Amino acid sequence: MESDIIVEVDIADVYGKDKFSAISRDPEMQTGPGLDNEIVLYACFSELLLNVENVKVPKCFETTIWKKWHVSLGSFFGYQSQRVILLLKGEGLKRVHPGHFIWSLEDKGRIIELIKKRDTVK
Repeated sequence: MESDIIVEVDIADVYGKDKFSAISRDPEMQTGPGLDNEIVLYACFSELLLNVENVKVPKCFETTIWKKWHVSLGSFFGYQSQRVILLLKGEGLKRVHPGHFIWSLEDKGRIIELIKKRDTVK
C-alpha cells in the first residue's frame, strides 16, 4: 500500500559494490552493520503494475538490498535471470521497505488485487 511504483522486472545481473563503488562478483562479499558493501540487483523493466507518481521507469536500473542485513553476495545469485515484482518508492526507485520489496511472480494476482483495493479506498 505504501509503494509508488510496482514493476515486474527481469533481474539481468547481481553484483556487489564496495565503499568506492567498485563492482565485486565475489560470492563471499558480505553486507551488514559496519560494512560499506552493497548488493545490487540490475533489473530490466518488463511490466508496470502501478505508478502513482508517474515516475519515469528506465528500461534497466539498479536497486540495492538493505545493507544492514548480514548476508553474502552469493546468497542473492539465485535472483539472476529471474522475473520478479519490485515494490518501489519515489524518483530514485528505492525499495519501499528494507525487506519484502522483492516478490515472486506467484504473488502477482494478490498484488493486483491489493492495487485494486487501494484504488477503491482513495
